[in-house]
Amino acid sequence: MGGLLQGKTAVLFDIDNTLLDYQKAATEGASKFWQRFTAELEEPLEAFVERWLALTEKYHAEYAHGRLSFDEQRRIRMCETFRRQLDDHTADEYFQHYLGCYQESWALFDDVLPCLGRLEVNYTLGIITNGHIDHQILKVQRFDLEERFAVFVTPEVAGVAKPHPQIFHKACQLLGVEPAHCIYVGDKHDVDAQAAVEAGLTGVWINRNNVIHHNHTSIRTIISLDELTHL
Repeated sequence: MGGLLQGKTAVLFDIDNTLLDYQKAATEGASKFWQRFTAELEEPLEAFVERWLALTEKYHAEYAHGRLSFDEQRRIRMCETFRRQLDDHTADEYFQHYLGCYQESWALFDDVLPCLGRLEVNYTLGIITNGHIDHQILKVQRFDLEERFAVFVTPEVAGVAKPHPQIFHKACQLLGVEPAHCIYVGDKHDVDAQAAVEAGLTGVWINRNNVIHHNHTSIRTIISLDELTHL
């Protein structure tokens, strides 16, 4: 393979909205959760789903940057979801209900398995994600992908979260390759692709919804992983 991959030895991926259709799973999971607790939530489905996704993004960022523990961000999300204070046990029980709904909806994008199959012949593959390591490993195990990735780097492993360059350098160190020989593919322009470039890797933004980004840079952009081997 030439083009973008020429001279590279490793291809690293984000997980959510890159390999796994997180937006669909979270939306469907929130919808199922709303159906279970409609009487307590007292708001229309669409409004609840929008609020849930916003709370998830807000408090997951707090966790990723070390300001909250993984369990704390889950409990706070539940307190804000129900707009009342919950003890830890109750919040955890509610979250387990949501987690079951969410995990039922996990699915890979259709282009993932063909892409990995083509790449793994000639390149070492790995993961860099801001998600909790246990939760993210569970995702790749669900689809029997764990053996395909040589490294799995999270904030717990690197000590920092994306967009800090250290998390990218940690993955390169574990692989024993120079950043210049690595590609990183993620769904966020700034946190994934731009941050990878600033860390010395080749960053690729997978813009599956073809959204317009305000920052017109020279970041490589694809709308499908099928394009990765043809750039």
